[in-house]
Amino acid sequence: MSERPIPGPPAVKGEMLAQWLPSQLESNPDLILDEHCEAFEDALGVKVSRTTMCCTIGRLPGSWPLKKSLP
Repeated sequence: MSERPIPGPPAVKGEMLAQWLPSQLESNPDLILDEHCEAFEDALGVKVSRTTMCCTIGRLPGSWPLKKSLP
């Protein structure tokens, strides 16, 4: 049985986010997830969910803190 292609267009948002995030996390390590989502939308004009942001941060090499809300 041959592999079937994934339906729909390629996931561009994930690639954009993975390229943008490391410098964002280095320059703004104290922001919460919602603030990173807002910064991504401001910078690139693309909305991203908290879940997508959290998962993408978790996949990055290194150890990044995940701040989900303000203390």
